[in-house]
Amino acid sequence: MLKNITINKINRKYAKITISNGFECKLIVDDAVKRLGTGTFDLDIKDVSIKTKYGTNCIYELVSNGEINENNIVFLKSDYYNQNLVNECHKLGGRYDSTTKVWDFPSYIEDKVEELDYIYNSPLKPYQITVNYKFYEYNQPIEIMGFTIATAYDRDGGAKVNNDEMLRISVLQGGFTSGGSHKNWKTVAKEGTIIRLYLPSKLVEEFGNFDDDVYKIEEV
Repeated sequence: MLKNITINKINRKYAKITISNGFECKLIVDDAVKRLGTGTFDLDIKDVSIKTKYGTNCIYELVSNGEINENNIVFLKSDYYNQNLVNECHKLGGRYDSTTKVWDFPSYIEDKVEELDYIYNSPLKPYQITVNYKFYEYNQPIEIMGFTIATAYDRDGGAKVNNDEMLRISVLQGGFTSGGSHKNWKTVAKEGTIIRLYLPSKLVEEFGNFDDDVYKIEEV
């Protein structure tokens, strides 16, 4: 939605803004917001406010994550880490700025960057994943569609479930553990494990059935 807003101050994570109706809110800071600076603008933003039992934390963000600037560079930002997305960005020759957490690419592959944006920055939806049988990964975490689900660090220490604030993984049944040897430890998913988590909806549509013999994924 197009709104007239005034950016009053830009902090590291949020910018303090005033909307045309006089309400003071926050705007998620990304590379585009940093380039805008302070001032009054008509911007296409979406409401990502957080509602709790104590009230509503008013937050907005710019609608477009992929865009082109005057230097013919395309930008892409994602709010969570996905190994498959990182791999795809490297294939396209992307460069990552760890300060702004933004990838940049030459504009002649804008269409490819928009595809990544469409899939990996699609709306999050809740899903349930059921592990059909025990499986494991040697010397690395268990991933599903590029997202780390659980990680072991040695043979005997067990496995830790990813506590990412965006994914919000909940283990309903079974779980994850460690095994193998001291040199070749492994992260293990127990047979019958059931988890629920948030995932980008278009990513699930594209790749949700890729390993359907190993696990079943369904929208909650």
